[in-house]
Amino acid sequence: MNIPSVFAQTEDGYLRQGKSDYIQGNFAKAIIDLDKAIKINPKDARSYVDRGVIYYRQMKISQAIADFNMGIKINPDDARAYNNRGLAYKIEGKIPQAIIDFSKAIEINHSYTNAYNNRGLSYAQEGNFSQSITDYTKAIEIRPNVAEVYNNRGYSYTRQRKFFQAITDLNKAVEIDPNYVDAYNNLGLAYGKQVNFIQAIANFNKAIEINPNYAKLYINRAITYYFEKEYDKAWTDVHKASTLGYKFDEKNKDFLDKLKKASGRDQ
Repeated sequence: MNIPSVFAQTEDGYLRQGKSDYIQGNFAKAIIDLDKAIKINPKDARSYVDRGVIYYRQMKISQAIADFNMGIKINPDDARAYNNRGLAYKIEGKIPQAIIDFSKAIEINHSYTNAYNNRGLSYAQEGNFSQSITDYTKAIEIRPNVAEVYNNRGYSYTRQRKFFQAITDLNKAVEIDPNYVDAYNNLGLAYGKQVNFIQAIANFNKAIEINPNYAKLYINRAITYYFEKEYDKAWTDVHKASTLGYKFDEKNKDFLDKLKKASGRDQ
């Protein structure tokens, strides 16, 4: 529902209308509304941060960072601005800068679950899985029913080869969200690392049932079929992934070479 024009012609009105347009996916209209809010009051950090979020969603990262910078300049105690700028830096691959921003957001708001989760993801991206687990654990202490955080911690446990903890977390993620494709995929990977290929395939099957157009799932299942010596099924999944546009990297090309040799066929 649109805010009445009389109300929308105030700064708060344009801010609220901008948020409404953003929620409805009308990003262009939302930016126009926030431009108007900024024109009325160029010293309100909220308008810059909200507009930065929209630019981020549009993958206009440099514009997003410019708006977050302005929001922080006006209000250096805005935890949300630091968290969002951290996300933008993460997209740019500037992980150390992202971690600094997430840490600042946490310093301002010790209960900022998203900032702990985002910093955990950044540490994991650097290969620092111990620190990522510490952050995910803190996020879970604050909000114990967020499936994404259990999935992320489960992945970090898998990378540490702590498979019992990983599977426990990933099962919790799908208990909270039974349609969580990435969690089923990560369960499949964790079971595969344990050489429990039956359970690995069962979880890849569940993920594919939910999202049959996710090409990576077919590759992961194909690799598992290969270890089970189910070569025809492996090839079927390879072909399916290819039809979905999957791009084979060097690691997967090595798998294809092994599959060709083991199956005695080229495709």
